[in-house]
Amino acid sequence: MIDRFYEFKQNYLEEAYIIEHSPLSFSGFPLQFTVQTDKFSMRASKSNDLSVGAERMTLETLSLWPFEWSLNHIGDMRVDMRGPRRQRWLFDIRPAAINMDIDAGFSGIRAFRLQAFRLRAQSVIGTLPPVIRLGSAEADAYAKGGDSYIDIALTDIMLEGGVLLKLQAALGREIDQFDISLRAEGLKDWRAPNLQNWREGEAQIVGESWALTWGKIKLSGQLDLTLSEDDINGQIDVNVENLSQIIDVAQEAGLIPNNISLGLSGLKLLQADNNVITLHIRNNKVIFLGLTLFEF
Repeated sequence: MIDRFYEFKQNYLEEAYIIEHSPLSFSGFPLQFTVQTDKFSMRASKSNDLSVGAERMTLETLSLWPFEWSLNHIGDMRVDMRGPRRQRWLFDIRPAAINMDIDAGFSGIRAFRLQAFRLRAQSVIGTLPPVIRLGSAEADAYAKGGDSYIDIALTDIMLEGGVLLKLQAALGREIDQFDISLRAEGLKDWRAPNLQNWREGEAQIVGESWALTWGKIKLSGQLDLTLSEDDINGQIDVNVENLSQIIDVAQEAGLIPNNISLGLSGLKLLQADNNVITLHIRNNKVIFLGLTLFEF
C-alpha cells in the first residue's frame, strides 16, 4: 500500500509539479490506509505560475480498493500564482477547510469531487486574487470520450475591491451565486502532466451552461473560449430575462457612454423578439457593441 501511495503521487503530480512535504505517517492497517503530513508544498516544475503550501493534510483509502482516495485539509494554505497578465497574487487562505474525493484508475484521475466552505484570502505582500472570500465552493469533475467535464458551484463570492469596480458600485461587492458546467476538449484525464500539456497548447473550453445571480440581476447562457499562452478569445452568449434592466445597470455603472444611450433605446425594443446578447472576447478584452467592458 505504501508503494501504491508513492506511485499515485509520482504519476499524478510529480511529472508536472515539484512536491515537498514533512515526514509522512502511515496508519489504518489492515482495512484502511491513511497518510498524514503536517507540511505539504507543490509548485509547477516548468514555470512559476503556481505554488501551494498546505498544512495538516490527510489522505485515506480502503486497503482492498486503493483507487478511491479521500483528501482532507484542515490547516492554513499559502498560494502564490500568476494571473492572465502575469501579475502576481500571493495570499493565505485561513482557514482552508477542503475535502476532496478522487477516483484514480490505472490510466489517470477519472473523476474527483471537491467541497470547501468559508474560504477567505488574506494578503501577504498586498496582492490579492480577484475573489477574496467564498461562502462555499463545490466542483464535480470527470473524464469521458477524450474530453473532461467539470461542474462548479460557488456562493457568496466577495470580490477584491479593485475588480469590476464599476459593476461593484451598481450591484454590490458580493456575487450571490455562480454555477457553470464546462467541457475541456481534448483533455483526456485530470492527471497533472496532461492538464499542463493541454493548457500549454490552444486549450478549448466550452461552457455548456452557466448562471449568475448578482444583486438585482440574473443571467444565464453558454460560452466558447480558447486559451493560449497569453490570450483569451471566444464569445459568451447571455440569456437576458430583462434586457432593459441590464442596460440600465450598465449605464449606472458607467460602462456605456452617454453618447450611445439613444442607440441602446432601440435595443430595449428588441427584448420581445430576442433575449440573447453576445459578448466577444478578443485579446483578453470582453467587448459588447464595440465597447470594452472588462479586460483580464
